[in-house]
Amino acid sequence: MLSDRINVLIDDAIYLEHAWDPPRDYLGASIAGHACDRCVQYHHLVSIKQIPEVMPEPRTRRIFERGHFLEACAKKWLADAGFVFYPTPAEVSDFDGKFKGHVDGVIFDFKGGNCPIPLPCLWEHKGLGAKGWKAIIKDGLKNYSSTYWGQIHSYMQHLELPNCLYTITNGDSLELHHDLYSFDPTEADAVRAKVSRVLTATDMGELLPRISQDPAFYLCAWCQFRKECWK
Repeated sequence: MLSDRINVLIDDAIYLEHAWDPPRDYLGASIAGHACDRCVQYHHLVSIKQIPEVMPEPRTRRIFERGHFLEACAKKWLADAGFVFYPTPAEVSDFDGKFKGHVDGVIFDFKGGNCPIPLPCLWEHKGLGAKGWKAIIKDGLKNYSSTYWGQIHSYMQHLELPNCLYTITNGDSLELHHDLYSFDPTEADAVRAKVSRVLTATDMGELLPRISQDPAFYLCAWCQFRKECWK
């Protein structure tokens, strides 16, 4: 079919564009809150080049690009509404640079009358399909993703910010939803302790436990390191 032939060309171009991208040389805050210690450790092992990076599929790359696009749109819409961001997004770093994160934004002022949120505050964004968007609204961010939840608390801890405005954009309908989350030092300390466990175990040549002993467990089934972990 014509569509399939064109899509093969697109996928090949996406693969070639990213084939020589160097992996991160640090463990990212965007993964450190993951529920499985071993998954986090595998990401660290990639960053120190002890195991090869698992290249995302072209479709996954397109989903990443959609997220970047929706983030830029949401940030502009908030700025147009009067929210003022620091011009340069902040970066956090810990453990001598072995752990880093790049913040979507920090809001420090509001030019539109009475500000609906306390300032300054962290701003983080996720662009999701309708199913994930509705799940966060229904169950809350913490129940939806320990990874996202840990990320915002790690950022708030390092930047000493008391709150986070979390914006999610429905990629199907372009509906927006915003929640304000307060900093919980217990959550932030748990992420930092996990990073410490990962770094220490790796230095000692040990693998941390899996989250489950069942390879069909949903987090294991979706994990990009599934083959490496269960081989």
